[in-house]
Amino acid sequence: MAKVLIVDDDARCSAMMRQDLLRQGHRPLLVDSARAALTILDAGVQVDVVLTDLVMPDMDGIELIQALRRSHSAIRIIAILSCDDQNRPNILSMARVLGADRVLYKPVIAAVMEAAIRRLLQADPVDGIVIDGTIGCAPHRCAA
Repeated sequence: MAKVLIVDDDARCSAMMRQDLLRQGHRPLLVDSARAALTILDAGVQVDVVLTDLVMPDMDGIELIQALRRSHSAIRIIAILSCDDQNRPNILSMARVLGADRVLYKPVIAAVMEAAIRRLLQADPVDGIVIDGTIGCAPHRCAA
């Protein structure tokens, strides 16, 4: 299965995604910032997929995607965006243009995440972006 780097400043959401990935047989790593993700990858840690939130303080997911495409171009990227984000269309467009392979909506549904990872690992790198997720939003599993 895949080694997946989860980049999300929301500890509850990243913990839920980690649990889902473990159940599916993947090997998840968690970091709470884009800078931490780059530090790990620049140190030589190999991952198959980066699962990144797009809206984070300091360095956002858009900036992370740009950095990954410059220095770690073979890594597959799944961008995650909250269903209730006011700027969703603009942010999704940026993620597509800058090189995200897939876009999922938060809260991430385990089966959708698994299907996206499976497709990415089987896909030709030039397949293009696909927006996965559900119509509407699922109940927010990350909430307290």
